[in-house]
Amino acid sequence: MKLSAKTALLIEGKAHCSHRIVSFLKPSGLQVECAETAGQALGKILGRRPDIILLDLHLPGMDGTGMLRVMSEIDNPPPVIIISNKNVLNAQARSRYPFVMATFDKPITDLNTLQHAIEYALSPGMERRRMQPREVSEVDLNAFSDPGVAVLSQQLIFQAAKVARSGCLARYSVLSKAMISQWFVSHVELNDHCIGGFIAYMPADDHQAAFVSLMLQTYLNSLRRRRKRDQQLVMKSEFILNSLAKEVAESGLDVPVQLGFFTYDSQTREVSLAIVGSEIKAYLRHDDHLNPLMLRSGKSLVDKPLVCASITRNLEPETQLVLFGGDKALKLKLINNEFSGFNETLHQGAYIQVESIT
Repeated sequence: MKLSAKTALLIEGKAHCSHRIVSFLKPSGLQVECAETAGQALGKILGRRPDIILLDLHLPGMDGTGMLRVMSEIDNPPPVIIISNKNVLNAQARSRYPFVMATFDKPITDLNTLQHAIEYALSPGMERRRMQPREVSEVDLNAFSDPGVAVLSQQLIFQAAKVARSGCLARYSVLSKAMISQWFVSHVELNDHCIGGFIAYMPADDHQAAFVSLMLQTYLNSLRRRRKRDQQLVMKSEFILNSLAKEVAESGLDVPVQLGFFTYDSQTREVSLAIVGSEIKAYLRHDDHLNPLMLRSGKSLVDKPLVCASITRNLEPETQLVLFGGDKALKLKLINNEFSGFNETLHQGAYIQVESIT
């Protein structure tokens, strides 16, 4: 099969690996473009969709499994060939996603076999096979998600509306006019006494909102894994927000994401909070009273330079941190403790409330 009219996107974090593959495929006529991160790749896929994707699962930032989840949100995604270190996820990926056509363990000793796999994936008749649904077991789902985290972006296996972990109680609601929301809330356990999380507003179409929400969720998952490996990792929210801004910028999506990110330590009652954007407000709640934290910031994560507002303080007993955005009618639900998880309604907005468990 002639590949001269075909394009490929190679997503590989190591330059020497990319160079070897590109050099081998060049005589075939296949036009290969490279991306070092999933964020860079997302921008290229949305801009000019390649005919095939060659993907390493081990990437900085959003990893390859996160990239596959994003692609599952796309209508008729391009075929994918995984080229990665030997891992149980290689086989799981091919079982989980119909558009994954082949997997190769690194280092590839026979590049001719890779070229044959590319030709086969692009051959007539393979598109129908890629669109056929496959059976997914509970084991498969567990392999592709952290506990309590959405598996399919915002469509929606959400955390419970009330979750107790690490000595903290987190409660939230998201209201949306559709299954993919412009508002996204999530949180994870960072260690046995600390949680981290965010509320994000993404004024974008459904596909872009799904991409960005999954990017944010994957970053939060990776932050938890990094903290588990390195207990001395700096967890100040302003540093994390700057890192998130870099992830969004590298995606090429140019979505003006507004975000409030927090970490909360239940032992010290210390909360670290950083916000960018005017749609997200922070409050300290005591009983039925919401006392605003007067924080002023830039417009979004794509601003250059990024201007975020940050604060670190200790919560008094019986006081909760609240991040809120969207329809003001939601405040009544918040005051009335109507925490309902995700709901499709005529309103749009979100909030998250965090406190120590007494």
